[in-house]
Amino acid sequence: MKLAHWTTSIAGTMLAFAVTTANATPSVNDVKFGPDMNHLQSADAYYGPVENQKGNNNDPNKISDQSPGSIKSFVNSHTSGWITESGTTMSIGNGWNFLVRDNNGAASYGGFSFTLAAANGQNGQPNPAAWTLTVADLTPDSGLSLPFMMDFVVHMHGGGNNSFYFFDDRTVETSNAGTFQITFTNNGGDPPGLSNFDLLV
Repeated sequence: MKLAHWTTSIAGTMLAFAVTTANATPSVNDVKFGPDMNHLQSADAYYGPVENQKGNNNDPNKISDQSPGSIKSFVNSHTSGWITESGTTMSIGNGWNFLVRDNNGAASYGGFSFTLAAANGQNGQPNPAAWTLTVADLTPDSGLSLPFMMDFVVHMHGGGNNSFYFFDDRTVETSNAGTFQITFTNNGGDPPGLSNFDLLV
């Protein structure tokens, strides 16, 4: 995991996201990120879908609950086997920390404040639903400022399933944008409404 800072005088930024129509199975193209909607890049790898834990069977390949600690623990115990665009697998390294959940206040990391907003209950079908992530520099005089590069993992949960997407060395700058697809389905075979969207760094 990296957080390499570039120096600018910008004090804050807004990252915008959208959820779009779902596919049948996950892929790196489910989640894209870039400086604007015309320059998006897919995730480097994905992991999932992953079922929620049912009962007390403690299956290590399922997520026990949606608490930040459970999400962090799952990612750190499943760092290999992430699938790339070519279909090969890769490792994402360890030491991941839960950063922020949508609509759940601000979180601080590396001298920045991150606030994620999302329209829960939406699955992006047939029209995209918007996401925003506000990043503010908490110490603008320290030399650590926007833009900066970081690795991050996106976690999406809806119904009884989850999916994860890894981004390597992505630049976070003013007005970054992205698109998101819920590609897993619920028990009825339909893409569920989004329950929570999380970032790990």
